[in-house]
Amino acid sequence: LDSGSTRLGLKQSNLTQIVSNVIVTGIESRPEFNGQKGTIRGWQSDTGRYAVQLASGQAMGLLPSKVQLPVGTNIMLTNLSSDQFNGRRGTITSYDEENGRYVVKTFSSDNKEQALKVKRENVKV
Repeated sequence: LDSGSTRLGLKQSNLTQIVSNVIVTGIESRPEFNGQKGTIRGWQSDTGRYAVQLASGQAMGLLPSKVQLPVGTNIMLTNLSSDQFNGRRGTITSYDEENGRYVVKTFSSDNKEQALKVKRENVKV
């Protein structure tokens, strides 16, 4: 921790990456929030939502499908129809606006680089 002299062994499932510059998108009930930027501060496992603090200071619980993550974010693939990729970690390399999909760089079990296009709801930080 702080000085580097203390170490903890933690499961990845017990950590949440703090991600700045996420963009709120696709909220139909409150369209005024769409396009606003914020920071993911945590994960609400009971609701399956990110705890997002907007630049305005307001806090929201947002489904992954309602948050666009920035390029460079490290993610885990989830709920894909092709089970072989579920649980695999990767990095967002770009966002395809037209199709609403991330381009994710990941590695196969034999360490070969792969690029996948996945929906927002199929990634978790």
